Amino acid sequence: MFLLCMIILCILTIHTPIWWHSLIDQVRQLPIIGSDSPEDSWADNIDDELVDDGPIQDLPEGASCVADDNCVTGFCDGICKRILGTGERCGSKNDDECAGSLRCALDERDGKYICCNNVATISGFKYCHGIANDKKCFSDGATDAMCSSGFCDGTCKPKKKEGETCPSQKNHECSINSCALDERDGKYICCNNAATISGFKYCHGIANDKKCFSDGVFDAMCSSGFCDGTCKPKKKEGETCPSQKNRECSNNSCYRSTRYGDYMCCKNINFCGWLDKGCQLFYYYCADYGSKLG
Repeated sequence: MFLLCMIILCILTIHTPIWWHSLIDQVRQLPIIGSDSPEDSWADNIDDELVDDGPIQDLPEGASCVADDNCVTGFCDGICKRILGTGERCGSKNDDECAGSLRCALDERDGKYICCNNVATISGFKYCHGIANDKKCFSDGATDAMCSSGFCDGTCKPKKKEGETCPSQKNHECSINSCALDERDGKYICCNNAATISGFKYCHGIANDKKCFSDGVFDAMCSSGFCDGTCKPKKKEGETCPSQKNRECSNNSCYRSTRYGDYMCCKNINFCGWLDKGCQLFYYYCADYGSKLG
């Protein structure tokens, strides 16, 4: 008798309209009279028969199912669900819920699962690449590709252009991949031609009046080519050079113009020897300015 009932149900399942499946679902939940187990139901026996005879097919969205090929939509998650497109939420976390080559992954760190392309696995979780700005991400630099901008610092952020500040102090925050101090004890900006000095990165081409290192080795830090505590413009022929440093002059020649000082930039010089008057012994003097020497 039991076998006859199952055969009738299977025939009706295959050859009856969709509304009949709802009735079958209710019948499946009825307990079997005389069963050894009170929890035993028609569903257990019917499922066994369905496995033997082949799965139900062409079930509509929302119908109960046990496998993807039961459903018209092609996806089963306990019930038949429609296939999802790019950006749609896939609560099952199952790639099969997404259309074509799309995969189901997190849209940000600690975010929601959506269908997307270019998925990466990080710390055991799947994440979409191309995360929007202000969405959470991992900030170790190795996962910048998660962000559509190409830069992650806890959240996805737009990359900075040359001259803009880069408060993260990370090269990859800049589109030119170089973040350094704009002056000694200054702020970090995106700049080319950075150099490391005393453990800190500094931009070359620092503007006049900005602080720099004045030992002469780092004149190249300044756009003017001369640093004396701050970047300063180089002096021309005949102008004073109070630093008394040759490199302050564009002609690289800074000497005394009077007996005890008044340093000026001058190309032609005289040396003060034993026979010279009006000068201090063993000093060079500008020949074209101040007292005539020798």
